[in-house]
Amino acid sequence: DIYKDKISVVGIGSMRGDVFGNGMLINPNILLLAAISHSEIFIDPNPDPEVAYKERLRLFRENKNWSEYNKNLISKGGGVFKRNQRNIELTPQIQKLLKTKKVYMSGEELAKRVLMTNVDLLYFGGVGTYVKSSEELNIYIGDKENEGVRINANDLRCFAVCEGGNLGFTQKARIEYAKNGGKINLDSIDNSAGVDTSDHEVNLKIVLNSLKKKGVINEEERIKTLKNLTDKVLNSVFWTNYHQSLAISLDEIRSSKNLSNFIKSIEVLENSIKIFKRRDFDIPKPADFETILTKDNTIVRPILGILLSYSKILIKQVLLNSQFLDTPLAQHYFFKYFPKSFVSLYEKEVNLHPLKREITATVIANYIINNTGSSFIVDFEELKEEGFIKKIESYLIMNRLLDTNDIRYEIYRNDFLIDTKKQYQLLLSLEEMIDFSVRWMIKKENKIDPILLLSYKQELKELLIKAKKRVNIINITPSQEINIFFSFQDYLKFTAAAIDIKQKTTLSFSKVAKLFFLIIDRFKINELLDAIKEYKPISKNEHLVKKELEELVEYFVVKMGIKNLKYSSFSEDIEEHFKNFLENNYKHHQKVLDEIKEFEDKKNPTLALLSHLVNSLVLSIIY
Repeated sequence: DIYKDKISVVGIGSMRGDVFGNGMLINPNILLLAAISHSEIFIDPNPDPEVAYKERLRLFRENKNWSEYNKNLISKGGGVFKRNQRNIELTPQIQKLLKTKKVYMSGEELAKRVLMTNVDLLYFGGVGTYVKSSEELNIYIGDKENEGVRINANDLRCFAVCEGGNLGFTQKARIEYAKNGGKINLDSIDNSAGVDTSDHEVNLKIVLNSLKKKGVINEEERIKTLKNLTDKVLNSVFWTNYHQSLAISLDEIRSSKNLSNFIKSIEVLENSIKIFKRRDFDIPKPADFETILTKDNTIVRPILGILLSYSKILIKQVLLNSQFLDTPLAQHYFFKYFPKSFVSLYEKEVNLHPLKREITATVIANYIINNTGSSFIVDFEELKEEGFIKKIESYLIMNRLLDTNDIRYEIYRNDFLIDTKKQYQLLLSLEEMIDFSVRWMIKKENKIDPILLLSYKQELKELLIKAKKRVNIINITPSQEINIFFSFQDYLKFTAAAIDIKQKTTLSFSKVAKLFFLIIDRFKINELLDAIKEYKPISKNEHLVKKELEELVEYFVVKMGIKNLKYSSFSEDIEEHFKNFLENNYKHHQKVLDEIKEFEDKKNPTLALLSHLVNSLVLSIIY
């Protein structure tokens, strides 16, 4: 926990700087072992966290350099040195910290060794490019001032890097460090909060200035309102940063499981965004993709950060070319950009914002890509703009219908309470469930009706509460809300289909939903879908077969539901009705039910077996 635990840090910057200063005050337990500013080198080999924190706070408040750090508070053997010193005598404590037997070093050599220190975090809060790849020459890097202290990425021994400043690494250096197991994003990801905060400030001022011109508020009220909104804006910005970093972590996992989706998404970006050129970001052609894969076969985070950013740009581009931004569904996301209290006071004026469409497009793009990852755009060319808008709309509707935001934030609240890998697994599982519904919705020819779909939200909630008694609630987290949701998620993915079928009958939604529940259970649909998902394809054709099998299983569930609804009357209990249906159609379904029993005993079913079983399911309803 970076806000509580002891973390060893080496930094670039001084306590005078906003980025470095604030960063080094985020946690009183930070062990700042060394720092390099443009002219000084600070080394504290064995700091007392409490003492060091108070002294850093003093320097920050008084706008002081490292040379003004109280020497009596530096641990034994430490000190402050000049970068331009020709000869610095190293104490035994500094030798131990830097793992060197050298007794003397120049200031530049000392700075280089500091950057190579084995620490938890290398924190960039200053100006300059300090790390290049082992293949790059200094002559092509620029930043002549720091050339003497610049190191190669393969010399780094830190666990993670935070780029609070710009251009601390070259992109090639980031890739090399990440490929060797280091944790690093991009400068534009790590320090995006500054730009985001400025954007919020400007957009709030546009509304406030308009209110002032109309005489609704005066200058004093304008300034007071801005000050009062500071914490709310910062909270929004922090969450955006949290979501972006989380999105990259989830995409790491996704890329190890389905690399082809990311390769295709890169092609989509190249074909759809003029300014996106893979060579500018050191993204290789598919044949050379191993150069950006880690030992775990995940795409390195600096590349995933690029894909994340440009996927958002593509979605914004598509949205701004559409009428979707003028719909009530899009409006919901526009208002989410501003603090709730501000909207409740000045909703009419907020709604007149001259950048309304741009803000709405940005919020929706962030929301979708931060949740789904950059491969959301993988089928953009196949769907074309109109179909892709339908995909965006379907995704937003399903999230609101199932209240997935509440579930996500419940998972986030379990940070440090449950294993991080478990959190990732839950979030990925949630997105897979939504994707299942989205794929079903975009295949439908008729237009999506958001109002109709969302009108079932309350009924769905009530149904889940009643159904709790029928299902064994899995205990996966301390949160009962999460446990209940994930106990039902395999059924919830058919929600949109159940609503669609309900519209064609006079039955209640609860009866139709119960029927789906019975079909899914009796024909072991979730077990079959899990087996298909777990199968690792060895060719492009097998990838296609997997996709087709999933679609055929969806087809079976929906068609089986429709056949049931056409059978006899529903005067009887729904379970009795389903039982009678199977008995009366014994010859059509018994064979596949027997095959399903055999399938349950298989540990690693082959693609041939899965194909045969799905084929039997589909044939059982063609009569």
